[in-house]
Amino acid sequence: MTPDVTSPLDLKTPILPFKVRGKSGAIINVIYPVGSWSGWYFTEEISNAETYGYTLSIKRGYSFKKKILFADYI
Repeated sequence: MTPDVTSPLDLKTPILPFKVRGKSGAIINVIYPVGSWSGWYFTEEISNAETYGYTLSIKRGYSFKKKILFADYI
């Protein structure tokens, strides 16, 4: 999902990470900001962030179906 994220500005310990990328596109740092940004997050991260006052606007996402993949091998 690509949410537009806004965190409360008074958080002492922000919980959602943001990947800082260099000119080549490689990740050079991971920070936990306050303010607003866009990023990809797992559903459980989003649910938890909302309990801490984050607001998120979901633009798109992926839906996965549960399936037993290795039943024939185990």
